[in-house]
Amino acid sequence: MSTASPLHSFGRPDAATPSAASVLASVPGVATVIRDEHHRVISCNSAYAHNAGQTIEQLTGTTHRDLRPGSAEATERMTLMEEVIRNNEARDFLQFWGGKAWLCRVIPLDPAAYGMRGTLSVIMHAPVGTMITDARRIHILETADFGDLEALTPAEKRTIYDLAMGRSNNEIAERQERSVRTIECHVRAIHEKLGTSTRSAIIREASERGIQLFTEQQWEKMVDATPKRRKSVRPAPSRDATLDATEN
Repeated sequence: MSTASPLHSFGRPDAATPSAASVLASVPGVATVIRDEHHRVISCNSAYAHNAGQTIEQLTGTTHRDLRPGSAEATERMTLMEEVIRNNEARDFLQFWGGKAWLCRVIPLDPAAYGMRGTLSVIMHAPVGTMITDARRIHILETADFGDLEALTPAEKRTIYDLAMGRSNNEIAERQERSVRTIECHVRAIHEKLGTSTRSAIIREASERGIQLFTEQQWEKMVDATPKRRKSVRPAPSRDATLDATEN
């Protein structure tokens, strides 16, 4: 069953005030962060710190580039926030952060109340079933932080999306132009890395993460935009163990 967009209840304020930010920061399940016009964290709540994997003290004063050095993720988010400040208008977007889909509203700060320009970001988890109100206003970020899903190879990330969409191994193999045996290897690897044992468990996991909220093209862009991690040197695999290795 679809549920109303969590951001819908917050309205679209022209500018964030300290009192409004305080109220939003206290809402269970809502992550909030205030940044100045140089993208430095001025304050955040415990939910944001938890999702970022750091303490509030560690995050204070940091920028996107401190958390994601040299990454396209940092550039994309900083560009969006600069637009919010420049246009003095709130923006909504959907992002994949820490291995989950999140709805985010970036609101310009009230300069008179804060004594500076900046943004308040209000972030809520968006599992499948979330109804996004006025989807035309939602910007989809093309870069992602896959969190624990970074353990999956690019091919396995594509496969978990196909599994989430209910496709069979044969359908996935045809779509990815790989052998069915290769897809079966991907599925086994996903089970091993996520601790699942059935296809239904993978679909449930994907739904809780909100993977199906993204189109195939959007998911593909996020996978392609993720920097490939350098792999440790291992002994060469045997010929029998080498299956379409070039796709990974």
